[in-house]
Amino acid sequence: MRARMIVGTAAAALAASPVFGVDRLVPSKQYPTIQSAVNAAVDGDNIVLAASTYTESCIVQGKSLAFRGAGAGATTWIAPANQRCLWIPFLDSKAIALADIHFTGFDMPYNAAAVDLESTGAHRVSRCRFTGCGYFPLEIFGGGSIVEDCDFVSNTGRGISMTIPQGQAGIEQRIIRCRFTDNRNVYDVGSSAITIYNAAVRVEQCVFSRNNFPSGSGVAVEINWGGSLLLLNSTFCESPGASAIAGGWTDGGGNTFTTSPCVPPCPADIVRDSAVNGADLAIILVAWGTSGSQYPGADLDGNRVVNGSDLAAVLAAWGPCPQ
Repeated sequence: MRARMIVGTAAAALAASPVFGVDRLVPSKQYPTIQSAVNAAVDGDNIVLAASTYTESCIVQGKSLAFRGAGAGATTWIAPANQRCLWIPFLDSKAIALADIHFTGFDMPYNAAAVDLESTGAHRVSRCRFTGCGYFPLEIFGGGSIVEDCDFVSNTGRGISMTIPQGQAGIEQRIIRCRFTDNRNVYDVGSSAITIYNAAVRVEQCVFSRNNFPSGSGVAVEINWGGSLLLLNSTFCESPGASAIAGGWTDGGGNTFTTSPCVPPCPADIVRDSAVNGADLAIILVAWGTSGSQYPGADLDGNRVVNGSDLAAVLAAWGPCPQ
């Protein structure tokens, strides 16, 4: 009897245990492309991208999936001509998680994004890098979505688009510890870092530098159609002041507007992992001899070529970043 009770109790505990998603590895013999892994995946699965460069346009429908790269300095996803990198269509209700991927090359000249998360799910984008993208590098619908520890560098559109669909009014979206540098809106007069449509957005601990101001006609952040912005502990460098933000916003405290350049506390930490190490050295070597435009931060001395002086700066700063 006791043995049967133990077995029964163990079976009940097993039934109550969480079921973890399957890792779908790309590229692999089973999944040579990202879309093939997406097609095979079910709710909760992980699409794991090896260190490589992918040129592909993928769509996710009716599935909550997590995409994870080997780091924004190692996994690069390029949008094919006139296509998105990743799209989850409007009126879907699923959530997507993205981490440790570099997205680039998006060139659709109208209302679309390199990463277009139009479903009403609570999405999460972590430690990603967006460079050289037109219109929206990242578009997010869905209350409760979070963008954290991401870099937006040298894009030519309207930055992150944050939108709340009908039925989700008042559910806050958050942008945390992100960096926006040298973004320009070449399509119209408007924002170049963040555009808010009918959404409540909380921005905290972010850094904005040279985003369509002071010489450009646009602003860094734009609030439209009943949207709202709560700004906390963020810095606007080389900024014309609070006029870098268009629309009604709330100053939550700790914000700085300065005409001086931003100085990163640990510039040789190119991959932003709080240490100067092999990952940063690898970026220098891959970008060697180029302008570094595809590898934001690699041109450490600002002379428009990645060379020995940048390598020397990485080696001199080797180790944990100062706290």
